[in-house]
Amino acid sequence: MIFGMIRRLVYLVVILVVAALVGLDFGAKWLAARAVAAQAQRSTGATSGSASISGFPFLYDAIGQGRVQGLHVHLGDVPAGPGLRLQSVTVDLSQVHFDRHSLWAHRKVRVTSITSGTGVIDVSVAELTAVSGRTVTIGPPGPAGQPQVLVDMPGGRTVAATATIASGHFLQIVAGGLPVLNVDLARTPLVQDCAMSLRVTGSGVEASCTMSPVPPSVIAAVSSR
Repeated sequence: MIFGMIRRLVYLVVILVVAALVGLDFGAKWLAARAVAAQAQRSTGATSGSASISGFPFLYDAIGQGRVQGLHVHLGDVPAGPGLRLQSVTVDLSQVHFDRHSLWAHRKVRVTSITSGTGVIDVSVAELTAVSGRTVTIGPPGPAGQPQVLVDMPGGRTVAATATIASGHFLQIVAGGLPVLNVDLARTPLVQDCAMSLRVTGSGVEASCTMSPVPPSVIAAVSSR
């Protein structure tokens, strides 16, 4: 009977210790992700930002190994050069390496390298309208099976436009044979040095690309100073 009570007590202590360690791990991960989101928001001038870190246990990966499996950062209302604001910028980064000493001693998430990443930029129709000076809307699917960009032209005409990516990262819109828009989407430090592809969505356009290796500007944008 006494041995049974001791065994149950030992089990309880083990459970409490494990629970405390798991809670500490999740807390440390949350604080690190919060620091990354704040730095990314400061680096880009975004209105809002959030981040999450994948992999468990975080403390073993980050402090013991000096890396985490993945880092997801989402920013809203991001300035991208004169007159253009991006609805959102999202990056998914893989094999993110940290300065272990800085993380442990100074609680700063100083990223040293990132193996690869994908970036997604969303531009709303409201922003396309504001930047182009013409009313831009999204119409029903066209011959290609995706929604069409429609532009109001002089004379009260609304024509189907062509939205493409030129020179790797310039968003161009041509309507009725006339250039309507030509803006550089790579003016945010969170998505750099990559060849973008474009698709039209129900609310605007979405540009995406793969970064490998991830350039220094992206590393700096998510790294504590």
